[in-house]
Amino acid sequence: MLAIFLQLGQYSDTIWNALLHCIRNVCEARRFNRDPTKLQHQWTDNAYRNDISSDNFNLDIHISFVSEVVSHRDRIVDSLERLQGFDNIFTTKVINLGLDVKPFLEQIANSVKKYDLVMKLHSKSDKIWLKHTTECLCGTPSQVLAIVREFQIKNSISMIAPHGFTFGPTTHKSKLHPYLVEKYFLKHAVAIAFDIEMIRKMTIMYRF
Repeated sequence: MLAIFLQLGQYSDTIWNALLHCIRNVCEARRFNRDPTKLQHQWTDNAYRNDISSDNFNLDIHISFVSEVVSHRDRIVDSLERLQGFDNIFTTKVINLGLDVKPFLEQIANSVKKYDLVMKLHSKSDKIWLKHTTECLCGTPSQVLAIVREFQIKNSISMIAPHGFTFGPTTHKSKLHPYLVEKYFLKHAVAIAFDIEMIRKMTIMYRF
């Protein structure tokens, strides 16, 4: 079972259209999965059709709204309901605290269902960041199926993230996306994101 957990902390047509395009591709991936002729058109490797059964590709959508954007709820739900390929939509209203992290953790904790795979999305206002994220994770239905396939055949994988957007204190800048380097690390080593002062700031920011 697969779920999309979306945290909406802000709203604009640009942000929502990018997120909707991503969700549509996940839904299309499920439809391709249920229709072997469509899937074969997307993939020459029939293993995708044989190994990903529709029974384990159920799809739910969870959305949290902060109070500032809850007025857009009906419009958002209506646009999602026009899509095909998902099972349920769950919405919640949350306080604007803890950025996207607190709402996501609450979504997970409050879900009555247990999922095999979870896709986390949030309303990133940075257009380049949002575009890169959605293109990497859900740019096409085939891309979505490829990611699901990777989780199924490689037990060692616990997370797939946008290329160049995950790093540790010893990661070299050359491994990061150029935009991330330009935005945060032109004059600093990557390790600065993990120093004591940064950890203190993040602890305060995410204190629930």
